[in-house]
Amino acid sequence: MRLRRYTGTVRHATCDTIRLVDSRVYVAFLAVTPWLMACGDGFEPSQPAGGSGGTAGSGGLAPGGAGPGGSGGVGGSAGHGAQGGVGGSAGHGAQGGGGSGGEGGLSGHHVFLQDGVDNYQGTRVTFLGHWDPGPFGADAVARVRPGNGGVPDFESLIFFDLSIVPVTAAVTNATLHLQITGTNGNALNVGLYDVLVAWNETEATWSNRTAADAWAAAGMASGTDYAPTAFLLTAFDWQNGAAHWVDLDVTTQVQLWVASPTSNNGLLLRDFGANGSVTYSFDSDDAVDQTARPQLEIGYVASG
Repeated sequence: MRLRRYTGTVRHATCDTIRLVDSRVYVAFLAVTPWLMACGDGFEPSQPAGGSGGTAGSGGLAPGGAGPGGSGGVGGSAGHGAQGGVGGSAGHGAQGGGGSGGEGGLSGHHVFLQDGVDNYQGTRVTFLGHWDPGPFGADAVARVRPGNGGVPDFESLIFFDLSIVPVTAAVTNATLHLQITGTNGNALNVGLYDVLVAWNETEATWSNRTAADAWAAAGMASGTDYAPTAFLLTAFDWQNGAAHWVDLDVTTQVQLWVASPTSNNGLLLRDFGANGSVTYSFDSDDAVDQTARPQLEIGYVASG
């Protein structure tokens, strides 16, 4: 997980109280599932930057505030990869929100998923190559590159195991963080699409989704292998070629996957529209530096 510098405390009944003073420090949890980094409480910053939190009744929770039964604190700003106040958007530049929880109300949770962090190993990443079919499931990077006639040269597949999130949960925010590590100078228009069929990370190629099963068409068929309409359209900026993080809002799609776990076959990244000649590479789940691997950050509420 990648955290920018933050000074404040995290407080929760099942967590140690720790003062965060460095970007590489995160909270160690004592009484939760080993790879679940989740706390119902938000940050109580020493230099508040958000709006005032509400008061939590028994069983409730004030975003950015103290524990159940306590008064809500001021909703603070959260850095990239950190969590904002419950009910607010977490992630890069997010802020804690205000509000209150009543008796038997909703409790807020934040989950951070990244391979190698607290024994989580639920990410699968590969890419498909038009001219070099692969497989590339063990590569340290994945790639996206436009081709000719609407057929990409490279397209990438990403999957996260979401079984830690209850199927009844209401997802309030979900952000996919990718570290871009290579490009040659042009921006790239990218679409994120829901994948409709299962695939195997170490076996998927331009022609096949598993060793025994072919894609409906080489390079994946729209409407059969992946949804015909992107759930997110965005653009990658080369930023002078420097490695940098992109934050992608995947809230709507993650909610669908959580509510129907068998529908979760991950997502496809491929170019759309007019693009110059460019390749974008991002760190995969096999990157040597585990802090550079894809991260999925989820905020959700469930019945208390």
